[in-house]
Amino acid sequence: MSAAPRQRRAAERVQGLLIMLPWLAERQRVSIHEMAKTFQLSVEELSQDLTLAGLCGTPPYSPLELIEIFFDENEVWVEIPNVFNKPLRLSVAEAFALRAVADTALALPGAANSAALGSAIRKLNELTAIDDALVIENPHDPLLAELAHFCDINARVSLDYFSPTTNKSTSRSVVPRRVWLSGEHWYLDAIDLGINEPRVFRVDRITALANTGEVVNAETLPALADEPGFHWDAQAERVTLHLQPSAHWVAERYPVYSQRKIGDEVLEVVLPVTSAPWLGRLLVRAGNAAVVVGPEKYATLGANTAANILSRYN
Repeated sequence: MSAAPRQRRAAERVQGLLIMLPWLAERQRVSIHEMAKTFQLSVEELSQDLTLAGLCGTPPYSPLELIEIFFDENEVWVEIPNVFNKPLRLSVAEAFALRAVADTALALPGAANSAALGSAIRKLNELTAIDDALVIENPHDPLLAELAHFCDINARVSLDYFSPTTNKSTSRSVVPRRVWLSGEHWYLDAIDLGINEPRVFRVDRITALANTGEVVNAETLPALADEPGFHWDAQAERVTLHLQPSAHWVAERYPVYSQRKIGDEVLEVVLPVTSAPWLGRLLVRAGNAAVVVGPEKYATLGANTAANILSRYN
């Protein structure tokens, strides 16, 4: 029986590509087995990463701007677009923006004081002399730092999580895997050991966190999606809404399957819904600017939710 494939995080794969691509560009053509051995990957893992690298390029991402990587069972060879060989010339505004993004990224949980990023920032300072002119203030959240640490060591932790759907907190035994930011909120990807499946937790709804002192072998855990985000399963229902301009924030704040303009003002969105109470509260917030197109069973959900809320005050 063959061993299960090794789990690799997206950040690990990207960092590997940043090292492999210059190495490959310098050599132009190499043995695929030699390259896999050099970077301590299986041939299958290397093939997956090289396929990912073939999607890298610069706007407008036409074939002329993409990195061309070819490989078969024996060799790997590469053609780098000329744009990557040109010296990078930044305007003052671009330099400030790049420095701001880099400083912010370096302060994010999980960055682990990246030596490569720190070195790049120092070189940027030397070239632009903006070190004293730019101050980046990042909010410090001890809970984020603690979660990032637990992700690094594959710790088994106990957390209490508040659900607005039930208005209750429940205790979970989980293994934190990564923290990520979407919009205004931080999220935690973790393996819920009670069901042995990945789950997403909003960090500000974690009401208690305790380390059990146990460390879990990551190879025994279910795999996460390559990229952080909301990955809806078959249980998520598709609900179609028509949104007036004052409710367009729905498409900006929440993940949607699709969206399209209808006329000059109305935006049609199809969004995943796993909880009718959550959808009801969303419709109340949007008011008359959001109309349920389907399924029909949700047509009066917003009005019914508003009536229920009012009845609590009467």
